[in-house]
Amino acid sequence: MKNLLFLFLLIPAICTAQVNWFEKEAFFFASTEIDVKNAFFGGTVNDRAYDGIFNFGYRNRGFQVQASYENFKAIDFYSFELRAGHVFNHGRQWNYLLLGGLGWIQRNVEWLQKVLYPAASLSAQLEYHTGSFFFLLRWEGRLRTDLNMLKPSGFGGIGFKF
Repeated sequence: MKNLLFLFLLIPAICTAQVNWFEKEAFFFASTEIDVKNAFFGGTVNDRAYDGIFNFGYRNRGFQVQASYENFKAIDFYSFELRAGHVFNHGRQWNYLLLGGLGWIQRNVEWLQKVLYPAASLSAQLEYHTGSFFFLLRWEGRLRTDLNMLKPSGFGGIGFKF
């Protein structure tokens, strides 16, 4: 137990010590993510299904802005979101992000009265950069007005820097 706690406490030191000398100060990027739980296990209202997100954005050192499109065809769920936030530990191989977002959810189901619903989200993201590519894990809590609830999700993906 003490060894596990020691390793957990060393993670920030290990991650901040890794300088990525080839990191650009500013770059555009495109990335794709999948909802890991829905892809492997399914959800409360669906079997295993593809829930994908496509992102296009811009990063300049500690600031990032991105546009996102989510396609979850199995339940007729589509969303469009604009996210912005702060990049911690930029210029290193491991980056941490805190992003806030506003957008719209489109639901094409008969039990809802409208088609478009506003949404707001807060995301925490972990990235590992290697050359022009990066891998990411993202946790998101989204206030969904179509369901009137805060819905957590977890995503994994890959991105490319231009």
